[in-house]
Amino acid sequence: MARLLVTHPPGLESERQYVHDVVLRDWLGLDFAIKVAEGRDVRITLADDSGDRALHLPDVFFPRAAAAWLTPASLPAEPAATWSPECESGPLQTPVPILFGEPGREHHHGELQDGQLRLPIDVFGSVFFLLSRYEEMACEARDEHERFAGIGSFSHRFGLLERPLANEYLEILWASLQRLWPGLERKARTYGAELTCDVDVPFSVIGRPWRKMIRSLGGDLLKRRAPALALNRVCAKLAPDARGIERDPNNSFDFMMTTGERHGLKTTFFMMAGVSDLRFDDGYALDTPPVAPVLRAIHARGHELGLHPSYHTYRDGERLKSEFETLLGAAERLGIHQAAWGGRQHYLRFAAPETWRHYVSAGLAYDATLAHADQPGFRCGTCYDFPVYDLEQRRPLPLRERPLTVMEVTLLDDGYLGLTLAAARERIVRLAAVCQRFGGTFRLLWHNYALATRGQRQAYQDIVAEIAG
Repeated sequence: MARLLVTHPPGLESERQYVHDVVLRDWLGLDFAIKVAEGRDVRITLADDSGDRALHLPDVFFPRAAAAWLTPASLPAEPAATWSPECESGPLQTPVPILFGEPGREHHHGELQDGQLRLPIDVFGSVFFLLSRYEEMACEARDEHERFAGIGSFSHRFGLLERPLANEYLEILWASLQRLWPGLERKARTYGAELTCDVDVPFSVIGRPWRKMIRSLGGDLLKRRAPALALNRVCAKLAPDARGIERDPNNSFDFMMTTGERHGLKTTFFMMAGVSDLRFDDGYALDTPPVAPVLRAIHARGHELGLHPSYHTYRDGERLKSEFETLLGAAERLGIHQAAWGGRQHYLRFAAPETWRHYVSAGLAYDATLAHADQPGFRCGTCYDFPVYDLEQRRPLPLRERPLTVMEVTLLDDGYLGLTLAAARERIVRLAAVCQRFGGTFRLLWHNYALATRGQRQAYQDIVAEIAG
């Protein structure tokens, strides 16, 4: 297999090594070596080729970041320029916005001249910026849950949240490499859809006192305008245990698994194993009825379990680790064993890179938190999994991010976009189509409590059928 040689200017070697590993080795499956040399551009050649063919990329982000590390001065100012490659670049959507680059330099961008091909986009710097969540450390704005909100992100301001820009840049890079060396072969990728569920409240009636049901009943009558649902909750509460469990509106676990299985899809259920704030966490026991039979059924049917850490754990590593140990202990007592465990933060609360470090310390293999709670789309600019980078300790971490694409609450809740089920379905299908174009993974989060009505269940079935691919 041909080996590439990447020659880049000095500075931020750890960050450069990381993004080269992700883009070239992890995503494209190419072998490469790195050489550091003075210069203005990043230059890619064949390591064992005596020819003079080379790909040139501007080196913009890393020098800027080195001069103003994690400050607003190092952020993209405006997507003032776009570029439309002349060559075919697979699923690319054109024109392509340039986050970091040199569109104004007097080069024949995209034209192959004397074996030299020049691009106006800083591919490696831009991808690093997107994956590392550099922006989130350079900006102080947060919402009421201390989250970096999508509406305040540069991607939302520039209209890019529903475009996986890192994937677009990858396609431009790959098309350019193939023009120079047609014999190169990339790693094969196929589209996949993954269904997930954050189990905040496994049962709305069983095991809950009447005082905790008042809010749900009020929501049924005033917000959802579903008196039949309110009546069903009351009947479930009054019924004998087995019948009450069956009728509980939150008990949609069998329905979710069956719906996914119909299309060859598995569902990951992220379970809570602790309480850190009674305002936001609803504690429940994992290894006793009525939850224990649910966990056994999930495992027996080949679906996956994960950790849904409580409200304050995103900045509390000891608490997160304790909750993971509680989940593992319950799984062991129930005879449940998995090769790898991951997690998704409650309320999608996340602090880069601190939360990732806590996951590593706890022993988790992946995180699945990264979508914005208020906006759907590609928070990390990609529909591919990727290893994460610690911007504070300046090193890669042994943890993978499985970026979330969309949460149903984002689309349906009046506090966010407040769409109808039909409009939400259209948005979801559109995002899944984007992932399909790039051979990426579309991840849907749908809470078990949001499948309480016939209309919600029908919409979920229709959505799963359309995104299954």
